Amino acid sequence: MKLKEFVKMFKNCSLLKEQEESSTETVRCFGKKGHDTSFEEMVSLIFQYASDNNLASYAFDVSQMTGDTCSIELFELIKKVQKDLGFTGSAVDGIAGKNTLAALKGEPISTSQVPAKPTTAQPPSDRQVTQGKDISDTSGPEILIIGDSTSHNIVVANPILQRGDHEKRMGYYGKDGTRYDPKDFGGSHVKALAAAKKDGGRFIFPGYTGHASHGGAGTTYIKNSLIKLLARDESYIPKVAIVSMGYNDPPSVSKKGTSINNFKAVISALKERGVKDIRIIEPRADKGSYKRNADLIRPDIYSLADDIVKIVPNPTTQDGGPTRHDGVHYTRSGARRLFKDAMSGLTVSSDAQPTTKTPEKQIKISSTAGSVKVAGSGFPGFISKSSSGSTVKVLSPFGSFNEVMNSVTEIFKAAAKKLNLNISDDPTVQDLRNLQRKLGISADGSFGPTTMAAMSLINSKYANVVSENSANAINLRSNVTGSFRGVIEESLTGLLQERTMFGVIDVDDYVENYASASALKKAYQGAISKRLNVSKPPMNNRYAKKDTSWREDKEFLKAIKEYSNRNGVDPKVFLAIMAHETAGTFSPYMVNHIGCTGLIQFCPNSGMKTVGKNQQQLSEMTRAEQWKMVEKFYDKSRSRWANSGSDFATMYLITFSPAFATLPDDAIIYAKDPSRAHPYVRKISSRKTIARAWKQNPANRDPADNTIIRKKSMGAKVKSQITKFNITDELFEV
Repeated sequence: MKLKEFVKMFKNCSLLKEQEESSTETVRCFGKKGHDTSFEEMVSLIFQYASDNNLASYAFDVSQMTGDTCSIELFELIKKVQKDLGFTGSAVDGIAGKNTLAALKGEPISTSQVPAKPTTAQPPSDRQVTQGKDISDTSGPEILIIGDSTSHNIVVANPILQRGDHEKRMGYYGKDGTRYDPKDFGGSHVKALAAAKKDGGRFIFPGYTGHASHGGAGTTYIKNSLIKLLARDESYIPKVAIVSMGYNDPPSVSKKGTSINNFKAVISALKERGVKDIRIIEPRADKGSYKRNADLIRPDIYSLADDIVKIVPNPTTQDGGPTRHDGVHYTRSGARRLFKDAMSGLTVSSDAQPTTKTPEKQIKISSTAGSVKVAGSGFPGFISKSSSGSTVKVLSPFGSFNEVMNSVTEIFKAAAKKLNLNISDDPTVQDLRNLQRKLGISADGSFGPTTMAAMSLINSKYANVVSENSANAINLRSNVTGSFRGVIEESLTGLLQERTMFGVIDVDDYVENYASASALKKAYQGAISKRLNVSKPPMNNRYAKKDTSWREDKEFLKAIKEYSNRNGVDPKVFLAIMAHETAGTFSPYMVNHIGCTGLIQFCPNSGMKTVGKNQQQLSEMTRAEQWKMVEKFYDKSRSRWANSGSDFATMYLITFSPAFATLPDDAIIYAKDPSRAHPYVRKISSRKTIARAWKQNPANRDPADNTIIRKKSMGAKVKSQITKFNITDELFEV
């Protein structure tokens, strides 16, 4: 086989994780007749609509295109937009003309092939649900939340539910309530959990006084927990109780009627206590085993409604319901919406639009002398590619990629406003440097944990810093006398109490539970150096929190174990690889600076092509669902790694660059100087590819020589994740 054919084969099989050039094939995609909108303006409108309506998970450069020389990708995107606008038949032609322009602007369209885009009706339900009255003015301990991890999502996402004494019940409990303390098992949480499971119990999320939120539990355990909670405080009578459970019961339990009987027992216990308003959230999930369980239980829920019990509509995400990041657990914004809907007695009004998942990659437009350039990283303009990885790593537990990025932008702008710093509408890296100077931290233009901590601190309850407008309002009080002053001061209270919730991120929560001690220390010292009025936040034994829900994801862990057993590989190796690739988040929507996504970072021109899924499709999967894609990826090269046991280096190279997996351990795979790479690498890869792969993967560089990426050192880094994230054999006892 000739070298040229050999290289082509590898590229066609997408074995190398590298970005290839976009197709150069062009078509006509712009019609000038009947309007005076320029090609650049039309493209801008197309991209804006695609971004707002989640129609594109990729980006490309259109700077060299004209109306008659558009790429196939742009042509296909225009067809997607036309279909979404309601175009039908031959009107979906991929040519943006006067009708497409009118539809984008919401103007009348003069063709029968382009019907008006339908409005969203009430989301479907199996039966007519019963909606309670508006009680949105109820707050604090008057509200009781009872249920599984969905309830926990609601409690965590809505600060109003966290007022009161903390219910100190977090831990591992047996069926009879016996607590299994990790200290009694040599500090091992895994062994404590295993003992609790053996005793018929499991892990309990923390709740709050008046709010019993028990995560990951079946309906029987939740029923017993509620009864114990009410017994501890016989005087407590909540004004309203919201129940969400049923996802964790096995189908065999649901089919026996145990689940619905537990619902009845919960309702009976609440009624006996004197609760006059009970709301059951309709059991619904988008995917997987949770959906199967919810579908089994839901038909029997409606019969429970009466004068006291109401059923709260809960449509799937696709039907306009609250957004779910993994098919069942709500994002923070979704949990806030569901709680608001439950309290107002409504879910979706007849004229409401559905909630659609924001695209993981925003498409941004910037015009330059007759051309339009599209940035597709998904990161705001003030976050450079070199610093983007640490940002996602710290913030991924808060929500989806795009929700987090939008929230960070809000926090950035709020901090700038407080410090009276003028920034552009779309902040740049230079704006970031200016803000860093104001905050007293290194003005290097790199957005990382210290910058995030500093921005959060200045917006948190630990800072008594108000914006110029607020300060002027305060000064007005000195000119007000008599009884009218009290009225003015009361009106100013809301102004002076600056918000701490920005999108899905609560900055108080970030400062107290997520920011590392070192980052907070630098942020605090910087603020003091600038004479900003900031109180010192607690920083003892602090660490950046990680999403540990993967440790309880039985379906995910079971699938890994089964696949590993079939192929003669230690299952801990797969978990270690995913820990390394996702910075310990085990997030199926984790996105890096070049658009690679998910558990093993499927890249647009390699891994995604191998499994036949794009970024949006991957990011909407649960861990267990995406693991099937991981299996598909590894199956492509099984002969290279099957029965490799605990060979971390080879297994990781299968993930990172499969073509080189069987090279010796000392082989240099990529390098700043391409001539240092192994001869086989140089044989099938260009110098540009070798240098680019080294540049794009700083986490894989050799600790002893950061100008190279060596197979052996990559294996050592992956193996270190075993200790770092406490990956043990006990995890797979599912």
